[in-house]
Amino acid sequence: RGTASVCLIALCLLLGSGHLNTFDGGSQLAQAVRFCATGHIGANHQIDGDFAPKDFRVSTGTWYDSNDIGGTLLMLPAACASVVLGAHDPASLAQLTEYAKAGASLTFALLGGIATVFVFLALTELLGDRNRSWWWSLVFLLGTGFLAYVKGAWDVLPAATSVAVLAWIVARFLAHRDRATQAAYGAAAAVGAASLCRYTLLPFVTIGAIIVLLPALKSVPRRHLAGASLLLFAFVLINFAFNVLRTGVFWRPGQAAPQFPALHITWSYALGTTGMFFGLSHGLLFFAPICLLAYLGAVVYIVRSSGSHR
Repeated sequence: RGTASVCLIALCLLLGSGHLNTFDGGSQLAQAVRFCATGHIGANHQIDGDFAPKDFRVSTGTWYDSNDIGGTLLMLPAACASVVLGAHDPASLAQLTEYAKAGASLTFALLGGIATVFVFLALTELLGDRNRSWWWSLVFLLGTGFLAYVKGAWDVLPAATSVAVLAWIVARFLAHRDRATQAAYGAAAAVGAASLCRYTLLPFVTIGAIIVLLPALKSVPRRHLAGASLLLFAFVLINFAFNVLRTGVFWRPGQAAPQFPALHITWSYALGTTGMFFGLSHGLLFFAPICLLAYLGAVVYIVRSSGSHR
């Protein structure tokens, strides 16, 4: 497993492009550079460079990035390195330098490698065959939309990595390799980390984890259930504090601000579901058609399995 993990991480690092291919990732990096250069997460003026569209102004007159805080935290090492190297003037952050972009790209490529490793480990637990798990892990990396996340340093990659870790934790529990208490704490940490990077995932990943681990949670002592809940809440509290700073409401993220009407929830489930599968931009049918096989695989697995595995 060690050799396979090293190979997967090295492959992702080699696939990293050294660039940021999304406004969200660039905006998070700009915020990280701004913090390293000035010591402030916000600014009294909008960044006038390539990634300005994701900044918004709050009632106090301060400008903030609208994305979640997790990606910014992960980009701090690259941002600080570029500031230390003298690549940024604190008074002018209009353009991100190649130092910052390359560092952030390598950071996210490393995250992609870690995610692929945990997919490999989870598949090994489920399939019981390392060779098959290795090849399926390569299919996941090279044959789905995940490759775009790794190459372009997409802002959703850290949350995807946390979900991959959660899948491994669940798989180990189903294989009876971990005790219920360990699974509860591990799942709480993975869900919390995912929410830091993609706040809107919190209710869905939390509910899913509880449903899958429900047989385990019944046997966990109450004090450990409370400890796991507090661990999750510690992650969520960071989100809440950042939301209050930007929108004034703990449950409302930055992208729900009035400046971004196109991102607001419309509650049209039919339209949203149709777009998720058939949208020309990032619909699964056009963006990563092989992912649709996961639904078929899930049905086959459910039919052939029973008990806690189902």
